[in-house]
Amino acid sequence: MPMGSRRLVTHSVVRLKRYRLETFERGWFIGNFVHSILKTEQFEVGLCHHRQGSRWPCHYQQTATEYNLVIRGWLQIGAHHFRRGDLFVVPPRVSIQPRFITDCDVGVIKVPSDPED
Repeated sequence: MPMGSRRLVTHSVVRLKRYRLETFERGWFIGNFVHSILKTEQFEVGLCHHRQGSRWPCHYQQTATEYNLVIRGWLQIGAHHFRRGDLFVVPPRVSIQPRFITDCDVGVIKVPSDPED
């Protein structure tokens, strides 16, 4: 093995940790939460499921920016329509009220992590 190279650790040596998404509150699994696979104040990661026809009240983040990826489905925010594969960014203090046209799965990264924001 060349000097400075790392040795590959195989799955038979390391015990992998397994989690279930449904055990995390509303799909948020990384962030400054009591139940988190990585507790950090730097960012949050979630996979959020929304049912067709559901609406959220207008909401915004005071300090955080949200980075969103539509994994499945179709949703509308104001005059904007987003479908599978679309990414959109919601800056701090921008109020949104999403409407879910179909069942949707949305991956979200929120920077920084502040469960109160």
